[in-house]
Amino acid sequence: MRLGHWVSFVVLASSLLAAPACNGDDDGTGTSGGSGGTGGGGAAGRGGAGQGGAGQGGTAGKGGSGPDASGGTAGSGGGAGARGGNAGVGGAAGSTGGQAGSGGRGGGPDAGQPKDASDVSDALRLSDGQIVAVLHAANLGEIQEAMLAETRAVTASVRGFATMMNTEHSAADRDLMNLAADAGAALTPTESAISIQLTATAMMKLQALQPLMGITFDRQYMNDQVEMHTQVLTLINDLLLPSAMNAALRMQITMMQSAVTMHLTQARTILDGLDTDAGDAGGSADASADGAMDARADAEAGDGRSDAPDGG
Repeated sequence: MRLGHWVSFVVLASSLLAAPACNGDDDGTGTSGGSGGTGGGGAAGRGGAGQGGAGQGGTAGKGGSGPDASGGTAGSGGGAGARGGNAGVGGAAGSTGGQAGSGGRGGGPDAGQPKDASDVSDALRLSDGQIVAVLHAANLGEIQEAMLAETRAVTASVRGFATMMNTEHSAADRDLMNLAADAGAALTPTESAISIQLTATAMMKLQALQPLMGITFDRQYMNDQVEMHTQVLTLINDLLLPSAMNAALRMQITMMQSAVTMHLTQARTILDGLDTDAGDAGGSADASADGAMDARADAEAGDGRSDAPDGG
């Protein structure tokens, strides 16, 4: 697998691992639910739920409207369906009386949830030893970037994040390697295309950071952190947890899943803060420049007035 194709592999793996819908449809947008019937002076009928494929939830059914002579509040739309399905459309309100029906919920599993073992094809499934190697590669990539950022970052929040990454991923990797050593051959780290690609990608990112300085370094480091944690979280949810057989290893993956989720949230917050600060600094610089120009103009105008001959 070439260096530039790892993200494409994750997308491909995710699409291959998608669970089938309960109604047997292929992935994609499901059919809309039926409209609710009109109630006779009371509550209107309830819209049916769309049955979406695993890739995307179906559009939820539209709530039925109350009769013209009735009219309470409009029905609420159904919740979003599987992996980004559209929410249901609320039923229309009548004039007086009962309430309109509410839209149903799109079918399929919720987005962002880990898959189970049945969702992973044999062609993509990793052995426990390969999973250990993937987690080890992810930890080392984080540690190496963090060590550079601890000495190079100029923003306090970025340095603090780098220190946390070094500390927590070092501890996680020690626990992982101790678990593998205790388990013997069953958890012996075994390289796969994914672990090799993770290592290569981390090295490329580290090399790209080396010449950067100042806020440019900080922003690129945090951008790397968002990308790397997003990729690892996708792997954990879609491949590592569904593939793992060893109970202790599954527990280790679950703990890393929680840590990576937290790290990703923090990385996004810090990166957003850097972008905001840069915008504020740019605005302040522009204001200072405008003020300096105005001051020079006033000074020149004053000199002109003092040089003019007195009238009278």
